[in-house]
Amino acid sequence: MPAAKIDDGLMDITMIKRMQKLMIMKNFRYLYSGRIYDNPKVMHEQAKKIEIETWPPSRIEIDGEAMGYSPFTFELLPGSIKVVVGPKFVI
Repeated sequence: MPAAKIDDGLMDITMIKRMQKLMIMKNFRYLYSGRIYDNPKVMHEQAKKIEIETWPPSRIEIDGEAMGYSPFTFELLPGSIKVVVGPKFVI
């Protein structure tokens, strides 16, 4: 995501309103350039904590692992993980 920053303490959330699969595939190429936000069905928000509720309850998978059913809460916890990077990494 072009707007995302690793050190701002915020999650960058992209939400896509209901769209036909073909339209999603046509717009996918714009995701990493930032042009995806030119589409009126795509929204961008930033937050430290989000809760997602669905009806009916939806299953969530993270990195291919089943994590449970909605509602989901995601929260940034500053300093909660250590990230090891090479000497040439620059923030």
